Amino acid sequence: MRVIGYARVSTNDQNTIEEQITRIRSFCDMHDHELVVCHRDIGSAKDMDRMGLRAALQSLVRNEADGIVALKLDRITRSVPDWCRLLEKFFHKKKTLLSVLEPLDTTTASGIMSATMLAVVAEYERNSNSERTKNTLGHMREEGRRISRHAPFGYEADPDRPQHWKTCSHEQEILSRIHALHSEGHSYAEIARILNREGRKTRNATNWQRAGVWRVINKGEQIGGKV
Repeated sequence: MRVIGYARVSTNDQNTIEEQITRIRSFCDMHDHELVVCHRDIGSAKDMDRMGLRAALQSLVRNEADGIVALKLDRITRSVPDWCRLLEKFFHKKKTLLSVLEPLDTTTASGIMSATMLAVVAEYERNSNSERTKNTLGHMREEGRRISRHAPFGYEADPDRPQHWKTCSHEQEILSRIHALHSEGHSYAEIARILNREGRKTRNATNWQRAGVWRVINKGEQIGGKV
């Protein structure tokens, strides 16, 4: 069988992606598959907007191979709706999806069911990881701990507690003024004009713009040093 290899990592870890490709090659040798080419991506599998995956799927459209082989299904997608679209367009009695570590067989009803369950688990894990990260960051913010190297507007690095921020009195005054003007019903652009008239500057000593005011009001401590 002629197959297209596909490897993906979430971060720029060349060792990990090369390890995936090595295992894909070994898998193809073991099962007498002809590996036409191996595409790769660096990034999340929350959607299918990835250059390597698009190239692999295009190879199937052009009938350059009979299927795709990946280390695991979650290397291709961690979204149930995306998996269903892939199944309908490519892997339901048309092309084959092979996994090095999972017994996938999309040519049978039971194989399709097993693959779909794996997609459900992969999406659950992605959502759980996102939820844990969000909760952790929220807890760190509540404790005033750093979540990035940029201090939120209204705060600055605390030399006595390296992992925490302390309030910056000058920026806190501007922060209070912004929220007061917003509560009075002024638009973001109007607030920026008022701040500039009053001689109040951003952290970078520049005039305020509508976008900077919007970030202060809507993003709060997540804006870092951007305003």
